Amino acid sequence: MPLVTVFGRTEGAVLTALARGSASVNGRQIERLLGGTVSIRGVPGALERLTRAGLVLAASRQAETLYRVNREHLLWLTVEATMNSLTTLRQRIRDLAHESAPNGTAVVLYESVERVEATADSDIDLLVVYPDQIPASLREDFVDELGRRVELWTGNPAQVIHITVGGLVESAGRGDALVDLWLNDSEVLIGELPTLDQHQ
Repeated sequence: MPLVTVFGRTEGAVLTALARGSASVNGRQIERLLGGTVSIRGVPGALERLTRAGLVLAASRQAETLYRVNREHLLWLTVEATMNSLTTLRQRIRDLAHESAPNGTAVVLYESVERVEATADSDIDLLVVYPDQIPASLREDFVDELGRRVELWTGNPAQVIHITVGGLVESAGRGDALVDLWLNDSEVLIGELPTLDQHQ
């Protein structure tokens, strides 16, 4: 939830939950939307502060108060841009790879960011797969630049693993659990991962 970085844990989580829908909801429904991601005791105070700032609108109805986000607020474009920061990160990585990566390079996002479970302290885990013929110096230059840029863009540590197609096939043959993660629980941002059956 990128809004947590900007607004703090409880306010960011509440604002994210409200922004995912369009209907007005009461406090109990908000708690269900949060699904235990933050302490429920802090939710009323967060709603009060967000309402006071105008980013959340509150309306009384009978014995309850209903809340919805204020998409007309001057800061709402900033809120939306923050919520879409992972999409922006993906595109920036693609753009950098188009500009700087050797031909045939694949860049893969995996672990918590790919699963949309990352926090402000999470590493951004990337795999770069090169054709076997790419010189080591060119491989290292792009990995260094990718890691530096990702940390600059996000403030999160970047963990960039790089391997050749041949190295990936060899690791798969040894039953390396990471290979299964890379191939089956990841998002290929650019390029293509090899089909291991064709290399065995």
